[in-house]
Amino acid sequence: MKIVDDIDLLLINTPLFREFPNKYDEDSLPPLGVGYIASHAQNQGLKVILIDSIAERISLKSLSFKMNSLAPKTIGFNIFTTNYQLVKELVEG
Repeated sequence: MKIVDDIDLLLINTPLFREFPNKYDEDSLPPLGVGYIASHAQNQGLKVILIDSIAERISLKSLSFKMNSLAPKTIGFNIFTTNYQLVKELVEG
């Protein structure tokens, strides 16, 4: 089931946790690099969605569901050393 039609590019600021801890209260910084890519792609006429899973506190399972529901043509991820295993699991799933 697709939620939105014809998404050219889905960009994801990847999660730091499989499930966000209840007491996690740190502010997140906006993903500027991913934002620049999204802006440039939109300026080129592509339909782009950016999901900031950290700011939105999206679990890995929910993020996977969103990715599959949106069914974009292309997906881009950022990755950090600290969340390598989570991103690997997300991509392989």
